[in-house]
Amino acid sequence: MSELAVFSLLITGYFVIVNTIYLVQLVVAFPAVRRRLKAVSFEDFRDIRESGLGPPISILVPAYNEGKSIVESVRSLLALRYPRLEVVVINDGSTDDTLERLIAEFGLRLTPRVYWQRIKSKPVRGIYWSAANPGLWVLDKANGRKADAINAGINLASAPYICVMDGDTVIEADAMGAIMNAILPHSAETVAAGGTIRIANGCTVARAGVATVGLPKTTLGATQVLEYLRGFLFGRVTWGELQTLMIVSGAFGVFRKDIVVEIGGYRHDTVGEDMDVVVRMHHWMRNAGRRYRVIFVPDPVCWTECPETFQGLRRQRDRWQRGLGETLEHNREMLGNPRFGRIGLFAMPYFMAFEYLAPIMEIAGYVILPFGWALGLVDKQHFALFLGAAFAYGLCLSLATLLLEEFSFRRYCEAKQLLRLVGVAVLENFGFRQLLSWWRLVALITWRGRAPAWGSAPRQGFQAVSVPR
Repeated sequence: MSELAVFSLLITGYFVIVNTIYLVQLVVAFPAVRRRLKAVSFEDFRDIRESGLGPPISILVPAYNEGKSIVESVRSLLALRYPRLEVVVINDGSTDDTLERLIAEFGLRLTPRVYWQRIKSKPVRGIYWSAANPGLWVLDKANGRKADAINAGINLASAPYICVMDGDTVIEADAMGAIMNAILPHSAETVAAGGTIRIANGCTVARAGVATVGLPKTTLGATQVLEYLRGFLFGRVTWGELQTLMIVSGAFGVFRKDIVVEIGGYRHDTVGEDMDVVVRMHHWMRNAGRRYRVIFVPDPVCWTECPETFQGLRRQRDRWQRGLGETLEHNREMLGNPRFGRIGLFAMPYFMAFEYLAPIMEIAGYVILPFGWALGLVDKQHFALFLGAAFAYGLCLSLATLLLEEFSFRRYCEAKQLLRLVGVAVLENFGFRQLLSWWRLVALITWRGRAPAWGSAPRQGFQAVSVPR
C-alpha cells in the first residue's frame, strides 16, 4: 500500500471519527432537549417575576461602534419580564454615535456614582443614568477592547449575578426568567449558564424583542442559521449534559459575579474571552476543590446579527480560531490532566484534536485526496469513502438538527423557511465548509505574533417595526 493510500485512510478515519462524535452528540441532545421542554411546560416564570424573589441581575453590554443596533438592544433589555434588573451599557470609546444615540433615546444625564475598581480597566470618562428608566446605566470609558469593557461593567454592577451580552443582540422577553429558573435549584453550585444564540438577520424587531422570525436574504447568512442550530441544539446541549461545557457564548451568558471577580475578571490578552473565562472558572474551582456547575439552557434565546459578507465572516472565523488557540495555550496545564476531571481528560483534548487542529486534516483531505485520485495514486474506494464521510455525514447531521428544531422550539414555522434551510444543508457542502476550513487554517498558522484587536464588524442594524409607545 502506497504512502498516499495510507494517508487517505488516515484522513478518512479522522472524518469518520469526528462526524461520529457529532452523531453521538445528536443522540444525547434529542432526549435532553425534550426533557427540558417537558420540565418547562410545568413551570410558570411568573413565579419568579411576580414573587420578587428572583436574585438581582446586572446585564452588561460592552459596546464599540454599535450605533445601528444599540437602541433596539437596550429597549429589549428594559422590556424583559424579570424583576430587579440593572442594565449597564459600557461604551468602549466608540468612534460612531453609539453614546449620542443612547443619550437621545433614553434621556441620559451625567450622574455621580461611586465606582470601585476591583478589576483594573481603562479610565472611565463618565457615568450616565436615565431618570425615565432607573435601572439603566451607561458607562463611558476609553477604548480597551471587549474584555476591558466587561471588567469595567463588573466594577459598576451592583447585583450578585451578571449577564454578559453583545451590543448587537436582542433577548427574548422571558429568556432571563428561563435561565434563572434553571440556575436557582442549584444556585450555590451554578457559577455560569448560557442560553441559545440565533441569527437576527431577516427578523423584525419591536420594542419588546423579535416580532417576527425570518431568514437572512443571503445564502451566506442562511448557512450560518444552520450552523448556529447545530452548534447550540446538539453541541452545547451535549457538553452541558456531560458536565464538560467549556464555553458560554459572549452574546448571552449569566455568571456569579463573585467567582468572576475571584479569578480576576476577563483576560485582556485574548480575543476568545467568552471561552477563556469559563475554562478559568473550571481551573479555579477544581484547584479549590469546590463543587460547581456550568450549564447550558436551550430554551432562553438571544438573537444576534451575523456577517453577510465574505470579509466579515472571514474576520469572525479568524477571531474564533485565534480565541480557541489562545484559550488552549493559556490553560495548557489542564490538557490531559486527570486533576481537572472530565474537562482535562475529555473536553480539552477534544477541542485540541477536533476543533483547533481540525483545519489541518480537513484541508489535507479536501486538497490532497482529490489530487491523488486524479493522478491514480488513491483508489476509487478510498476516495468514495472520504466523500461519504465528508458530505453524507454532514448532510445527515444538518437534516437531523432541523428535525430537532421542528420537534422542539419551532422558531421557523413557515414551510418555505424549512425548505430553504434544507437546500442550504445541501449547498453548504460544496464550497462553504471548505472555505471556512481554509480561513481557520490560515488563522491557526498566523495568529501568533499578531496583535489582538476588537474590530467593529459592519452592522446592518435591526429591521424595526413601529409599535405604540
